Amino acid sequence: MRFEIKRIDGSARTGKFGEFETPAIIHHEEIRGFLERADVEIPKILPPFSVPPSEELPEKLLHPRKIEFVDSQLVVMCASGYLDGKGRELFETMEKVKRELRPNTAIYLPALATPENISILFFLGADFFDDLRCLSSAMNGEYLTREGSFKISEIENLPCSCPVCSSHSAEELRDDWKLLHAHNFNALWTELETAKMLFRKGMLREYISKQCRNSPWLTVALRLYDESEFYKRRVPVRRASKFYANSSDELRRAEIRRFAERVLERWTPKSKILLLLPCSARKPYSLSQTHQRISKALGPLRRCADELIITSPLGIVPRFLETVYPAMHYDIPVTGRWDEEEKKWASELLREFSERYGYERILAYLSGDYLEVCRLAEIEIEYFSSLEELREELEKEIELQRPPSMKRYLMNHIISIADYQFGRGWGERIAENAEIRGKYPRLEVISEGRALCSIQEDGLLTLTLRGAERLKGNEGYTVLIDDFIPSGSILSPGIIEAGEEILPGDDVLFENSRVFGVGRALMCSEDMMKCSYGVAIAVRGKVVRDED
Repeated sequence: MRFEIKRIDGSARTGKFGEFETPAIIHHEEIRGFLERADVEIPKILPPFSVPPSEELPEKLLHPRKIEFVDSQLVVMCASGYLDGKGRELFETMEKVKRELRPNTAIYLPALATPENISILFFLGADFFDDLRCLSSAMNGEYLTREGSFKISEIENLPCSCPVCSSHSAEELRDDWKLLHAHNFNALWTELETAKMLFRKGMLREYISKQCRNSPWLTVALRLYDESEFYKRRVPVRRASKFYANSSDELRRAEIRRFAERVLERWTPKSKILLLLPCSARKPYSLSQTHQRISKALGPLRRCADELIITSPLGIVPRFLETVYPAMHYDIPVTGRWDEEEKKWASELLREFSERYGYERILAYLSGDYLEVCRLAEIEIEYFSSLEELREELEKEIELQRPPSMKRYLMNHIISIADYQFGRGWGERIAENAEIRGKYPRLEVISEGRALCSIQEDGLLTLTLRGAERLKGNEGYTVLIDDFIPSGSILSPGIIEAGEEILPGDDVLFENSRVFGVGRALMCSEDMMKCSYGVAIAVRGKVVRDED
């Protein structure tokens, strides 16, 4: 049987393995038949019981302490039950498995899944689970829920409304472990279906943030995931869904770290003056009442400065990047108070941003904890308590630096987003001899009456074929394909080389001697090269070259 990946989001994926839609739960009575159909040699001690790591393990079986490359459609992590309660071991095992195997290899974790942990196992990249832990728990009198395991002997009223619990009493479940197992299985199935639903909505990560709080070991696994450069490369650069940051742990998320890194590495100043402003609940910030009031008070003068919004959890957001995911998509609980970790993160970014880009003056219209962030940054800042004072100061700058026109100001948005997206300097290539159309933030770049790119719902640029031609030579986002002309999507086996900057969701160029085109990457460059099949690029447009 072949494992076909249908959709990927980070390390989690849905797919099809033979007649199975993944992720899937294998009933304990069907495990042997499943493995035989998958052509997995079954040893004398059937996984997932304690198979020792040895040279005699069948090819398609892996052990948490013995992981090496296997070119197979399915691998079984025998003895994975050993990972229960061990957050670091679980994370390190899954990361190593994902590094060693082809991305289109299905992973089966026997005797590990419970309603409490199955969502994070799916999130970490597992595809198949079973109900063996539900079975053994039932035999031990354990009632499983997504909140954890409880002794059925201590439960008076069943809190679940599954078919078993709604038609039986707690006493009946205490007396019949088969009924208890049926409930445990129902709870496991329901939890996986919930995770799949949230995966489809692009909100699995938010759910995992909540779910892992039930247990310290699951929290450990999630924190290590957020720190992993390997997994970070597989988190998409764009989403249309909300980004909820309800705890300080969210500061570690790949999306947050990537945004900060790109702001520090790919930004190009448009002015010699930096203006620090507070954030707002409404996104983009410029449409909020606070920022509308600032804009009305300063008028065209605000275009004299590069505006930088101080915020949590992103730390700092340049005005020209306020529409970029996740700057326009995050939401946080607003209490009016910043915790120490938030202050430290924002102040460190502010300090590095100001030092790296060397602004001649830094002005600030801030109050409250924002002032503490600036103090911790230990940089020279001129503070203004009223917009009238700030306006008077900016008026003095007109003599030295006239504000750009509104057309140029909007084009600077496009240039900044393009630099953020494709690397510093490429925005000017797109903007050359072009003009802006549309109403902010839905802007479109036109040249000679034809579209080059536009800002989409996720805040990034979507390139047309003509826009892609302006990025020729950008090796980091170019894919070299084999000698064929794509008739549809480009599959992984057709890729010869992929630019090292490519992440899931990136707009990329593809070419060979016969064709040039643009499309959307569905996986990172490493996975494009390692997959034995599967869609790597969704083609948006192409042009066939003359074969003279």
